Amino acid sequence: MGSDLLTTYYLHMTDPTQAVLTPLPESAELTRIVPARAEINQAFYLAVGEPWGWTDKADWTANQWRAYVQGHGHALAATPVESIHTWVLQDKGEDAGYFELARSGTEAEVRYFGLLPSAIGRGLGAGLLSCAVAQAWALGVERVWVHTCTLDHPVALANYKKRGFQLYHTETEPV
Repeated sequence: MGSDLLTTYYLHMTDPTQAVLTPLPESAELTRIVPARAEINQAFYLAVGEPWGWTDKADWTANQWRAYVQGHGHALAATPVESIHTWVLQDKGEDAGYFELARSGTEAEVRYFGLLPSAIGRGLGAGLLSCAVAQAWALGVERVWVHTCTLDHPVALANYKKRGFQLYHTETEPV
């Protein structure tokens, strides 16, 4: 019966000293995408999320993606309600993964995080998540949070916990 249930885990850190960081391999390089480029976020979202069933933005238009990366909740928002920070990981000169940080007030959410299918299993996940955590705290926030679910990579929850995130809420619902 467990296969017809979806469990979502909400985790957070409330102090940067909770972070347990792992360095990226020397072959890896992390780059912040400035200015924001919607096509990069869209391409990584689709490529990273496809194996895990990410669908909430799968049918977005180019205009919706542009508004999103500019920090607008939707294309009609008059002012930014948050800022989106996108970072791309390359390993040995090839795209390997990405993460998005969404800052809202005194909080930063690791909104999307993941590796391309070709990069999974190469020892990059802990380092990339560590970079996401460090960059989130560098935004000067008071709390960093993330959510994952039973549809994500099987080691996602464990990776978040190993980096110092603490579980604060769980939801289970039928799928």
